[in-house]
Amino acid sequence: MMWVAALPLGAGTIGMSSATTVFLHTGDSLSFAVADWNFGINAVHLGLPLNPTHIGFTLVSSPLDAAARFSAVLESFDRSISLPFAAPLAPAAGQFQGAYYHGAISSLQAGMSLSGELSQQLFAGRGAVLTLTNAGPDVLLGLAPYTLQQDFNVSLFGGGLNLGAPQGPVTFNQSPAAQVPEPGPFALIAGGGALGAALYLALRRISHQRIR
Repeated sequence: MMWVAALPLGAGTIGMSSATTVFLHTGDSLSFAVADWNFGINAVHLGLPLNPTHIGFTLVSSPLDAAARFSAVLESFDRSISLPFAAPLAPAAGQFQGAYYHGAISSLQAGMSLSGELSQQLFAGRGAVLTLTNAGPDVLLGLAPYTLQQDFNVSLFGGGLNLGAPQGPVTFNQSPAAQVPEPGPFALIAGGGALGAALYLALRRISHQRIR
């Protein structure tokens, strides 16, 4: 089974799967692809319901300020279904022992129960998307040298089965308020014309002074 190449990209959206940290201004967000195909395969082998009825996630980072706050939402890939996690999410202090990092961390954790029908709709097609939005002050997120993709873990539960979801693409989404729209072609033409006219008048004035 293979992942879709990337999440839907729009203005102010950047792929961040291999990045180790990301600076989030208030309103910026990270989106993580979530698939349940491995859950379905194992459920078939065990004769269990194919759709998970609970999802939980953990994101680890270097220590965050106690004032940091995040909101989280689980959506279908086409964004037609959107379910918010209990908000706001506050960082919890902890310790991490790994191959490349030993020390203090902060973690963000949340869970949500799903009906079988809703779960089927959420994970249909290309899977679901879990988006974390910075609802507090600006923050640096990530646990270098691990990547943001490695920092994020999702668990799927259902029928007595508990499995981790495969790690998928990660994208950074800039706050709409911070996106500056590009000038349209008419505005560029008008601006260029005004600049040309001003330059022409200035050159005429200089030339007239020299003739005098």
